[in-house]
Amino acid sequence: DRTHAAWCLRDIARDPQGFDVVHLHSVAAVGLSRLCPYPMVATLHHDRADDLSRLYHDNPRVRRVAISANQARKEGPGIAAIVHHGLDPQRFPAMPDQGYLLHIGRYAPEKGTHLAVEIAARAGVPLLLAGQPHDQDYYRDRVQPLVRRHGILEVGPMGGARKIQLMARARALLFPIQWDEPFGLVMIESLLCGVPVLTLRRGSVPEVVEDGITGLIADDPIELVASARIAETFFDRERIRQIARKRWNADRMAEEYLMVYREAASEGLTAADAG
Repeated sequence: DRTHAAWCLRDIARDPQGFDVVHLHSVAAVGLSRLCPYPMVATLHHDRADDLSRLYHDNPRVRRVAISANQARKEGPGIAAIVHHGLDPQRFPAMPDQGYLLHIGRYAPEKGTHLAVEIAARAGVPLLLAGQPHDQDYYRDRVQPLVRRHGILEVGPMGGARKIQLMARARALLFPIQWDEPFGLVMIESLLCGVPVLTLRRGSVPEVVEDGITGLIADDPIELVASARIAETFFDRERIRQIARKRWNADRMAEEYLMVYREAASEGLTAADAG
């Protein structure tokens, strides 16, 4: 990754057309920022770590963009902007509720896969698991016994149009997250389909889900049992979809990044004039 980043930055520096701003999505590229003569912006796609914080501190030319306010608070001073993710709403259709809860993604303790099975079983609502084991020991010891006991259907890893179709037909996305994830993209995918999110108050969740409107946020997994039971009649799916299309679209994200780019380019010109 470091070698690839070095080659890319070298080519950028040599390009005769020049650039206003360079947007980095690679931690390795941040560490090589001295190779780039242009203003730089880096989106943080990771949780806070001391070694990464030192890396950014040692490369102050790179403007950091957080993907949630929760992530920005953890990072501390020096965040240039917060830009939430956005997607193309046209990719996400509205479809009738087919009566099942959906838990999608890798099976891992931090994703709360075992909790999703227990919540759905207690609620008496069918659950589909779409994903694959990330930790085989965890799957064998914590998830598989519950899946067999409660007759949960596993449909395997899903992507692209199949994933979106499965999501759009769900009664709700069951998202009992167990860590402070900087941003859960699956939440906005669900909302863009008009499908509510049943989740826990962790990480970026309160920034994404409007409690009581686009989903229900609980402080304890046991509270999600009641949430799953009422999801069929509690939510207005079309309202969820319209809110999501306005708030989580890619155009909004692009406009916010353009503001960051303009600020970075302007500061770059000021620095060049001063030099």
